[in-house]
Amino acid sequence: MATVLVNNDNSMIVTIPERIMQHSKNIHTITIFVPQMYEGYDMNEFAAYIEIVPPNQKYRSIHLDANEVSRKEGFLQFDFEVTSDLTLFPGNISMEMTFVKTDEDTYKTYIRHTTSCSLLVTPIEKWSELIIDDALTDLDQRIALIEQGIKVASNLADKINSTKADNIKLDKETSELYLTANDNPIGDKITINELGDTLAEQTEDGLVPIIL
Repeated sequence: MATVLVNNDNSMIVTIPERIMQHSKNIHTITIFVPQMYEGYDMNEFAAYIEIVPPNQKYRSIHLDANEVSRKEGFLQFDFEVTSDLTLFPGNISMEMTFVKTDEDTYKTYIRHTTSCSLLVTPIEKWSELIIDDALTDLDQRIALIEQGIKVASNLADKINSTKADNIKLDKETSELYLTANDNPIGDKITINELGDTLAEQTEDGLVPIIL
């Protein structure tokens, strides 16, 4: 479990690092401790957000709720799991905190930012590529096979992530529907007219072909 501390000078530092491996999912937890009082303000009255830039540079902002009980007296404790989208690629996970509060009477908004800190996502190593087959013992060969399996699984995970359909979009200029993966078009496009004709042919409810 990695531990991060937010100080009253708004610095954010990693006090207990953790080795986070590439493609890890929901196995690592990052705990953040924040002094409850800051400049006379109770930080428990603020909405807390962790802003994250993972190695793939896709920014995320996550709302965090403080734990009901903190392990450190006088501090708020926030926990969040490291999900697979943060460990897809090796490199640094950069993060910082933002706290926001709006006064219900005056509608005045208070915002507090911290500096950033980072945790390293360690790549899955490929030792098997560096060893000559003739030099391997039986145990070495079994380890190499396991390592090769990890490599195949890693490559497969990358391929699935880049080709798995996650949305459907409409091209308004051409009236075509198409699937996307990570916002990139995949598969064949189909026109609205073709879709309407197919639905009309395969139903008995008298659907009329759509013409746009």
